[in-house]
Amino acid sequence: MVGGVIVYSLIRMRQASQDAEWQEHLDQAREQVRETREHLEEKATDTAKATKAKAKETVRAAKDD
Repeated sequence: MVGGVIVYSLIRMRQASQDAEWQEHLDQAREQVRETREHLEEKATDTAKATKAKAKETVRAAKDD
């Protein structure tokens, strides 16, 4: 009986350790997703600004012709 309790306790401790490790990996993945999203939003904003500037330049050039 005592041996079974010890084995059960060891299994539960190992499982808790694995759960903590998985939680850490999950947190890291969420952080990477957040950083990637921020980077893509920044890049999209920069691209939109560049496209708008290029469009204005094209309109000005068309008016000059």
